[in-house]
Amino acid sequence: MKSCIVFVLITGSAVTAFAQQSLHRFGTVHYPDGKPAAGVHITFYPGSYFSDDDYNYHEAITDTNGWYEILPPKKVSDFTWGPDYPTNTIMARYFEKNLAAVEAFSVTTTHVNLILQPAITLSGSVKNTEGAPVSGAEIDLGFVSARYGPQMRPPFKANEQGQFSIPALPQGTTYMISGITANGYGSSHATVKVKDTQTNHCEFPTFVLKHADRILAGRVVDNNGKPLAGTRVSFSGADQPQNNSTNTDSDGRFFFDAVCDGSLKVFANYHDPQDISIHMSLNGGGGMEVKPGDTNILIQLRDTSISAWDVPTLVTKGTVFDSAGGPVPGVVFVVWDSANPFNHAYSGHDGKYRIRWQRPLGQGRHTAAKSVLIGRDTSRNLVVTQEIDETTTNLDLHLQPGLVVAGILQDESGMTVTNARVSLDMHLARGGAELTKTTTDEHGAFAFSALPAQGEYSLEVGTAHSGTRGSPGVIQVTGGETNLVLRLTSPLANYD
Repeated sequence: MKSCIVFVLITGSAVTAFAQQSLHRFGTVHYPDGKPAAGVHITFYPGSYFSDDDYNYHEAITDTNGWYEILPPKKVSDFTWGPDYPTNTIMARYFEKNLAAVEAFSVTTTHVNLILQPAITLSGSVKNTEGAPVSGAEIDLGFVSARYGPQMRPPFKANEQGQFSIPALPQGTTYMISGITANGYGSSHATVKVKDTQTNHCEFPTFVLKHADRILAGRVVDNNGKPLAGTRVSFSGADQPQNNSTNTDSDGRFFFDAVCDGSLKVFANYHDPQDISIHMSLNGGGGMEVKPGDTNILIQLRDTSISAWDVPTLVTKGTVFDSAGGPVPGVVFVVWDSANPFNHAYSGHDGKYRIRWQRPLGQGRHTAAKSVLIGRDTSRNLVVTQEIDETTTNLDLHLQPGLVVAGILQDESGMTVTNARVSLDMHLARGGAELTKTTTDEHGAFAFSALPAQGEYSLEVGTAHSGTRGSPGVIQVTGGETNLVLRLTSPLANYD
């Protein structure tokens, strides 16, 4: 059955503000005397997370009228609002005259004018423990604006003499060097507070980097002494190198060849690649103290994935096949009407799967009610459902064609709404929860595939951190509806 479900979007709602306008910024930059400032470097620091490839879309240079315009990134799908950073920032830097300005504003503001003021230059030097300069050391500099502390990009670098100078920064701002790093060395960091930046120059004390000339090696095993391949191992400590992590090999072994002398801890976390509910960590994530140069570290992880609820943990495993009898890798499995329907597992290259699950809270061990195991291959629109209980330990499955729900999202004028979140809730076997979600594309389109025919479905539209749950914006749909046109009547809450 095909249908057309029409809602009306109230003008100025969060879908319009966030999804269609929030990535575009513009304004003017002036000197203190009011004259337009040309050739000023503008950087937009969004209160969000972008991939590194998108940062070149957040910069501009003012024209002869002092006008600038920040265009949205081409890869809109890489944009997600950070819930902890609801404030945007624009910084203007005029290097020739050492002038600068910074302005923090809400996510709904698009027009931002700035007036340049005298700026500060931050400088310093980087040396090793013998007092020799560390040439080319990278300096990661961030600043605090309102509640937001963005990192300036790209990182700055020290010259051949190990010296660095960063001009044209706004005065009266807290600056943080989150890391000074160089190949073969450890790291260092520092902070300069507001009271020390209300001047035209501030020099950091000399940064001293330790030599990273020690090694660290060992092995990771489980409670039974079995090696854990693919365990994420890292180490940290004062003045140690940054971004130091690796995965164990097939024998559970790990190796680091750039470690500094001094105190440090090693951390290890393991996630089963076929069942994300299986998680093991070292000392509950607290790590273990080790000595630099130790090459015989034994890390024994304990299982932290067992639920604290007094409900038995059950295991169902088997192989999933397609209609031709071939094993299917990458099928995602969930158990509906369970204590946690959001735990999922994947079939391996040989089609084998293993999922751990628990009966719903409040149900005894022996009950006639059954849960439903759901396997979905969204790339090929294939699905399988099977009732299970505590006796279902081995179960082979065969995928069948699934249902699709698809449509487009429009505002009240009929314009498509892009980059808005659409969630699909499913009610099946006495259990109801969000099954999956997606984001409308550049045409306002969305689609959900590999849906069980037995399910009852509803759609919810929102932004990344707001929605319409419990309001008229939640609508009921039937699996197989592929020509939906959604026009919302309820304004979505602005999370800022």
